[in-house]
Amino acid sequence: MEQLNLRYTINSNGSITASWDAITGAVRYHAYMYIRGKGTIYNETNLTTTSYTSRPDLDANEFYQLTVVAYGSSTTLASDAARILIPSDFYNNIPLDIPQN
Repeated sequence: MEQLNLRYTINSNGSITASWDAITGAVRYHAYMYIRGKGTIYNETNLTTTSYTSRPDLDANEFYQLTVVAYGSSTTLASDAARILIPSDFYNNIPLDIPQN
């Protein structure tokens, strides 16, 4: 069975770009990202590309759950998931170990 090999990048504008390998026989991909207990960031069900970028300015200090599923004409071919943390100092680059007054 082929693997999606899901990868992600946290972009400088606070968006997350997910990319994955194409799967032989896949007719579409489903990419879904959410924050547990807070809601969906995106839910794209008919992607024919192998990447997707979220909206910018995602909240820092949150864990984002990202799932991608590859579908063939009549079955699920592969899936992969990642849990992504945007660090609390992402937008201001304040080192976490220096006290702030």
